[in-house]
Amino acid sequence: MENAFQYVKSNGGLDSEESYPYHAKVRPCRYRPEDSVANDTGSVDVPEQETALMTAVATVGPLSDHGILVVGYGFEGEESSNNKYGIVKNSWGKARGKNGYIKMANDRNNH
Repeated sequence: MENAFQYVKSNGGLDSEESYPYHAKVRPCRYRPEDSVANDTGSVDVPEQETALMTAVATVGPLSDHGILVVGYGFEGEESSNNKYGIVKNSWGKARGKNGYIKMANDRNNH
C-alpha cells in the first residue's frame, strides 16, 4: 500500500471513477492532474495492535491499508472480547458485503 500512496503523492492526486473508469485491460496510463479529485496529504504508521488501531480511527479518522478502509468499530450483544468487530469498507463496490461494508472480527490475530 505504501507504493500506492507514494504514487498518489508523486502524481498530485487521483482521478474519479467517472473521469477514469476501470476497463480491465492493459493500457498506458492517461492520468490528467486537472481531473484529480483526491490527494494524499500525509500518513500515520499505526502499530499492529487492536487498541492502537482503534485509537487511530477515533483520533485521526478512517484508515486505509490492503485495499480496505476501516471506518469504525462496534460490538454485538454485551460487550466482550468475543464479539467486537471493525466496520470495514471494501474496495470491490456495493455488491459485496452489506452495501459494500463488512464486519471484521477484532482480537483474532487478523490485523
